[in-house]
Amino acid sequence: MLESSSRPGRSRGLQTQIALVLILLLAFGLRVYRLGAQSLWWDEMHTSVMARVPLRTALDNLLAIRNHVPLYFMVMRLWVSVGTAEFALRFFSLIWGVVAIALVYRLGKEAGGNAAGLIAGLLLALSPFHVWYSQEARMYTLMSTSVLAASWFLMRLLQRDSRVDWAGYGGCMLVAVYTHYLAVFVLAAHYVLLTFYFRLLRPLLLKWLVSAGLVAALFGVWMALIMVSGGFAGSPIAWIAPAHGYEPALTLLMFAAGPTVDLRQPLVYVAFAVSVGALGLVVFSLRQARPPKHVPVEVLSDPAFRRQTGHLLQGRFLLIWLTVPLLLIWLISLDLPIPNKRSIYVDRYLIMCLPAFVALVAVGLSALYRRWRAAALVALAIVVASNALALRNMYVDPAYAREDWRAAMQYLKDKRQPDEVLFLRPSQTLPLAYYGDPSALYQEFPFLFLEGERRAFLDGEMPVRMAAIAQDWDRAWLVTSVDNTNPHGFPYQRNDGLARAHETDAIKGWLDARYPVLAEVQFTGIRLTLYDLTDATGIAGA
Repeated sequence: MLESSSRPGRSRGLQTQIALVLILLLAFGLRVYRLGAQSLWWDEMHTSVMARVPLRTALDNLLAIRNHVPLYFMVMRLWVSVGTAEFALRFFSLIWGVVAIALVYRLGKEAGGNAAGLIAGLLLALSPFHVWYSQEARMYTLMSTSVLAASWFLMRLLQRDSRVDWAGYGGCMLVAVYTHYLAVFVLAAHYVLLTFYFRLLRPLLLKWLVSAGLVAALFGVWMALIMVSGGFAGSPIAWIAPAHGYEPALTLLMFAAGPTVDLRQPLVYVAFAVSVGALGLVVFSLRQARPPKHVPVEVLSDPAFRRQTGHLLQGRFLLIWLTVPLLLIWLISLDLPIPNKRSIYVDRYLIMCLPAFVALVAVGLSALYRRWRAAALVALAIVVASNALALRNMYVDPAYAREDWRAAMQYLKDKRQPDEVLFLRPSQTLPLAYYGDPSALYQEFPFLFLEGERRAFLDGEMPVRMAAIAQDWDRAWLVTSVDNTNPHGFPYQRNDGLARAHETDAIKGWLDARYPVLAEVQFTGIRLTLYDLTDATGIAGA
């Protein structure tokens, strides 16, 4: 009798394990496919350079620029021994991206059972947003996975008091904050949970304050160095535009559909509605099952009570984890009349909230499956189909790719003649040194953001400089690049800016009006224009 009753459970456990292994293989396959196909973009090139310069130079750079914490770059110094090609550099992020799949399965299982865990793993495996950053030589998957691990340990601590879980929680949060500054907002979310349910979680809150205090003290060492070096006032994040009121909705859309989604397709919005609907189903169920408000002190530490309340709080924990960092970063980034206020709202920084979103959607879909199986399967199929279209764009459509510095610099290396000079902006010297001919001679022109600054340079210094350059060179290649600065990663603004480069780039517009264009070649995010400097009109001294 006992043997026969144990077989179904054993069989279900084996099926779950097989399903999880298949999901992990799918996740690995999607992330390793065409891993090195795209060029490194500027930030990835910076990662490679920081990993290979002397250690003192790297630390001095981090303290001088003050926009990154050191852990990721220090680990990459070891990783580059594997290789420095695109595939090798990005494989480190891929590893953490696959680890996240296993962790989000455990997270979903804790919150909603085996089905929710498997759905969460599948959704994150297929997530175009998560695949994108698992294929990027930056710190985002390491930060997200360490936050995910810390939150999973805390979710376990809601049900039981374990030294191993406390050690895991503290260690993972320390890794997270030393990987990206904004991981501290997850600590804020954990604090909100524990204080909001203080009556239930008082013993846990006291221990959490000790653990978080230790993390803060160790992180304070780096922060002290930053303050001694001048603080964050000069940190180069002015490119991040102030947030609008609709940004959180677009962030959830991006979480559901990915940055390479075609926003002209109705399926995108249907998939988004499905994800938000599943999330709403969880919120509704949380309102129906409220934890007790008044509990005797002697009951708080009882293991059975902790397990019961832990299950009641897990969905609320996921919701707080999703909303608190997102809303705090959004509020900080609104265009408000506050002196020296800086915007920090960029979706890749919010990747730390993605596992909570995926787990909540999975819990909602699994609950729907228990009531209306066909509806749940249709809903899941819609999300999968939308993700598949976005992944297709990511892999094969250049319009959605990273800026193709590799092809552009190789073209210049092959085609540039000895009597041709390069015209570059300050940030373009890195791609030239990384992918191009470092010995190529170039003239550097400034970024002209302000109208007064633009007019003064173009009317005053530009004609004089060009007259001097034309005495030494017959032709010039202008490199025009448009970075994807959309806070949600959608490439439409970048592509439109490149198509209208003669309007959006003041230097190009000025040159187009005065010199014949001999050739123009376009790559993803980059345009190369060859000018004949021997035929000038309207140039001082020409």
